[in-house]
Amino acid sequence: ARQQRQQRQQRQQQQEQQEQQERGGTMGKKKFPDISMVSSLDGKKTKLSKVAGRGQPVIMVVYSSDIPESAPALQSLEEQAFSKDHIIFMALNVEDDVAATQTYLREQGIRKVLAFNGKIPKDYGIEDGRLPFHIVLDEEGNVLHASEDTTANVVDLVA
Repeated sequence: ARQQRQQRQQRQQQQEQQEQQERGGTMGKKKFPDISMVSSLDGKKTKLSKVAGRGQPVIMVVYSSDIPESAPALQSLEEQAFSKDHIIFMALNVEDDVAATQTYLREQGIRKVLAFNGKIPKDYGIEDGRLPFHIVLDEEGNVLHASEDTTANVVDLVA
């Protein structure tokens, strides 16, 4: 019974990996574009290059405060942010309303994650309209991973 359970788990993991690749999961070295963002904290405009590609890896959750599944993804990111100081954790809300984002983050207890509002290009392995998802950037700002599976432990990719 134990061996059957292990085989079933292996098949499930292989199936999940295949599905993730089909959805555009792990990516090769591709520089992430220098998108414009607005700080959800103070409303100031900035560029991703002010955060990413500066010698520290970045784990970013792209979300919409209008989608209920975003809350667990952000809370998971917040928990990870307290355990890894060498990684930058950021959240990018695709909604434009900075004040609403501030309220949403406060309600969700998000304090350590860098928070921004902005849009990302649609060619990063994520199907249009599928939120939340995460993107992992290496120290130079290259995309290491992009996935709709926000429950996956991606910290190990840059640990």
